[in-house]
Amino acid sequence: MRWTEFTPANRFASLGRSTASGSAPGAKAVAVLPGWLAVCATYALISYRRSARTTT
Repeated sequence: MRWTEFTPANRFASLGRSTASGSAPGAKAVAVLPGWLAVCATYALISYRRSARTTT
């Protein structure tokens, strides 16, 4: 298994390919996207709090 299989772009592409072919998306494709959402949201929150602390 390569690390590129866990990138959001690959998972979105997998969802699109499976939907276009008429089949249901795989569980791994669906499970990885909320994980990336959580990681990015946490990073955004930390960055926002840090920038608010340094600008005042």
